This record gives sequence, structure tokens and C-alpha cells, in this order.
Amino acid sequence: MSQATEYGLGLTSVVYRARNIIKEDAVAIKLEPISHLSSMQREYKVLKHLEGGVGIPRIHWFGRESTYHALVLDLLGPSLHDLFLTHNNKFSLETVVNLGDQLNVVVRLGDLSDTIFLIDFGIAKEFWNTSNNVHIPFR
Repeated sequence: MSQATEYGLGLTSVVYRARNIIKEDAVAIKLEPISHLSSMQREYKVLKHLEGGVGIPRIHWFGRESTYHALVLDLLGPSLHDLFLTHNNKFSLETVVNLGDQLNVVVRLGDLSDTIFLIDFGIAKEFWNTSNNVHIPFR
């Protein structure tokens, strides 16, 4: 990877924009300090489970780097909040309908710029057991 620049902040993590010097593509690197309450390991597992679905970012690598968990994934575009601010706190009816139809979090850059991607699965919980197709009881 080449030099990274800060791209965004999460509750417990920082996201950097970087360039993969082998493939020459832009990626996002999400770093979270390692702790016993890490949400990034959970996020990685959820993303791997949903991998290949429309609107799910592709994971390039997950592991430990120094004192951080590191998740490298497709670089996505701005958050809905950022888009809302750039459009003077207003969305067109068409945008609202598209958002309601897709109900996700960020848009992709480039060819899939009209697709909204789900992100940030650190606190996600399973509610359906796929092996026996039964709802998991609430706790």
C-alpha cells in the first residue's frame, strides 16, 4: 500500500483511503485499536457471510497490524449524511425513493455510483438461523 490519507471516522475506528501499489486500485483501510470488545472482528464475519451480494463491499484483507485490527475493503463514496449536506440538507423525491428502495448507507465510486452499499456491521447481530430457518429468540 502507498501512503494513506484519513477518509472517515467511526465510533471506535478510523478509515483511511490508500492505493494498492500491486493492483493500482484505491482501497479503504479501517483501523480499530485491539481490545477485548472489538467490533471489527464481528463486522468482518458479517461481511464475509454477505459477500458477493449487491451493495456489499468486497473485503481484500483482514488481520492484525501492530496494535490494530485492520480491515481492507473496496473504497466507497460519501455517506448519505455527507451527500445530504452537499445538497443543502435536501434530497430530491427521486433520491428519497431510491434510498427507501435500497435502504443502505453509502454509495460506491465509479461504475456502480448509483448503487448504495451496506457498511459498518460491527454491532450487527444475527436474528435468523440459516441452518434450520428459525428466528433466533431475543435476549
